[in-house]
Amino acid sequence: MKEKIFEWYDQIENTEDITQGDIFLNIPIVKVTNSKDIFDIDNVEEFEGEIEIEYADYIILTQPCDLARPKADLKNVVLCRIHDVEETQYGKGKLVNIIEGKMPQFYMLDKCDSFKYEDGDFKCNKFNHHIVDFNSIQTIELETLKKYASKVNKRLRLLPPYREHLSQSFAKYFMRIGLPSDIDRSEFDNYKK
Repeated sequence: MKEKIFEWYDQIENTEDITQGDIFLNIPIVKVTNSKDIFDIDNVEEFEGEIEIEYADYIILTQPCDLARPKADLKNVVLCRIHDVEETQYGKGKLVNIIEGKMPQFYMLDKCDSFKYEDGDFKCNKFNHHIVDFNSIQTIELETLKKYASKVNKRLRLLPPYREHLSQSFAKYFMRIGLPSDIDRSEFDNYKK
């Protein structure tokens, strides 16, 4: 196995300081389960939302410069869902394609065997490889996340250059352009190599 030159993570403890690449395991996210029903009523004021709390793993994608010196108009932080590879049932071929960037909706995070975390009934004895799913985005209020972060006794923080690589992959996924027609590759059949 190759020796790693750069560490992927830092372990952060007991702070409300947050930045891009911070990983929150088993974070409670409030979801409105009947939000589509708001369009079925004439008076929005009469809407009664049904909520549920989902506990899941997320990584911060909001830019670090925005979080370091938040302006008054920064109200929310962008989070992206991450999935433990062992819980996905993906095979080696798909996982390798994710690592190689051939599936742009996903990004692979390395494991961190030394990370151990416990919060009530939730226990994590190591951080396995995780897949960031760019199709599963959530926002949370900045002050709410800072308050939650201050109560989490330990979390992982993705370090440069991996943090920037994740950010670039996220941007590339959303800036893709589907062309109505492509160049016919058979026109190059007569070229060697």
